[in-house]
Amino acid sequence: MQGLNPLDGLAPGTTYGVLFLAGFIETAFPPFPGDALTVAASFALAQRGGSLVAGLALSCSGSYLGGLTLWAFGRRLAASSRAGSALLGLAPGLDRAVALLARRGVLLVVVSRFIPGLRSLILLAAGYGRMPLHHVAWALGVAVALWQSIVVGGGYLVGRNWVRVVTAWGRLGLVLLVVAALGGYAAWRRARRACSSGGGDDSS
Repeated sequence: MQGLNPLDGLAPGTTYGVLFLAGFIETAFPPFPGDALTVAASFALAQRGGSLVAGLALSCSGSYLGGLTLWAFGRRLAASSRAGSALLGLAPGLDRAVALLARRGVLLVVVSRFIPGLRSLILLAAGYGRMPLHHVAWALGVAVALWQSIVVGGGYLVGRNWVRVVTAWGRLGLVLLVVAALGGYAAWRRARRACSSGGGDDSS
């Protein structure tokens, strides 16, 4: 991945900023590919000797603020006329999401974090359905901490152990190539025996 990662040349200080912005924009303005950018930035941070703790903290902060921004926008939308939401084409989806939140509560806020595309709608619906801020705040905090730890930690871990990953992948590729060759040879032998048996039956 080194050389293919567009963020390889960034200094750790700039990479921290990318992690914060990626977390914020990905949550507040979907379908921005923030998770992919976060992985790339985490990889680059590890390659430059940056701090995993600082990177994770900034990524979580950005994502958390983005989620609260969506909730606040949903509240603002609910306070305005329903014509405003209809104008945005959001009313049907928001009504369904609000109904889901009424049944599942804050658990849905946590779970939706792991489903790209749904996470932002649920946060918007939480504001639109007037879910209290203190409920959203802790559920969003748990969800962000879990998800960003996976994304940032995974990218950072691969970046720190890139040589080992490449070596292991090369060995795995060699094993798969050998297995594929043996499987192809066995299939060829079976096909050849089947043809021979078919030919013997025809002659009799």
